[in-house]
Amino acid sequence: MVKLAREATTLRRVLEPVFHYFDSENQWSSEKGVAAHVLMYLQSLLAESGNPAILSGVIFLEKDLFSYYSILIISFYTLGDNSCLLLSVLVKHLDHKSVAKQPIVQINIINTATKLAQNVKQQASVAILGAISELIKHLRKSMQNSAEDSSFENDGFKLNTELQFALEMCILHLSNKV
Repeated sequence: MVKLAREATTLRRVLEPVFHYFDSENQWSSEKGVAAHVLMYLQSLLAESGNPAILSGVIFLEKDLFSYYSILIISFYTLGDNSCLLLSVLVKHLDHKSVAKQPIVQINIINTATKLAQNVKQQASVAILGAISELIKHLRKSMQNSAEDSSFENDGFKLNTELQFALEMCILHLSNKV
């Protein structure tokens, strides 16, 4: 448990600036953003590192077509398959103050998590169960918001319905891995 907690903390500290970049540059969208591609690449690196090793990679993030490239270097010590931890940390990011009140960004993050969930190996892990638990918490909150704001012409209601659908799909894909 101590090793798992240490790995999760390290991974979270490495990913926080990456997620902040995705938030500030609006990179979560699957059409215009690079978040899904970057995280899928990172997930593949984490899944391949089955033996104790130093994991490092260079990821190029394109800010826009005619501007500059930001280079992110990810390097940390890994003790095993941490691809499940990546999912868990990503789901926890839904509670971050820069994302919490933005349903469109939340939907995009959850869709990214769903893509990552499709690539995770089938195994029961504490990280996957924690991610499912967090997603169910968000689904409950979303359902409460729908019950309180039941006007069908409201854009908020439509976004909340999309959020619920995204949460349900992600929970479905993750629960199939356990």
